[in-house]
Amino acid sequence: MIKIISDNAETLLEQYHQHLAANGRLSDATIGNHIAVVRDFASWYESYSGEYFRPGSVPTYVLMPYQTTLRERGLNSVSIKRHIAILNGFFEWVTKAAARKRST
Repeated sequence: MIKIISDNAETLLEQYHQHLAANGRLSDATIGNHIAVVRDFASWYESYSGEYFRPGSVPTYVLMPYQTTLRERGLNSVSIKRHIAILNGFFEWVTKAAARKRST
């Protein structure tokens, strides 16, 4: 099932997909998994907060209730840590992309 997210979030996910694919170190399956995790979080965040998913304005404290949601879905601690690691990589990419954009 594809999670429904705002157009802004969908555009950002497309850009992140292109970034991961251009890197060349990840398989298509791994890239798809990363995108699915970020899409799931974006969908959850928009539902949880009632706001559009804008990574630059997502407070870090929302990761705690998201982890609770993942536990309630039956994910084990290793899977939850993987989700958080993927999200950390995504947020790092967003931060670097924003810095590059400001410097041009």
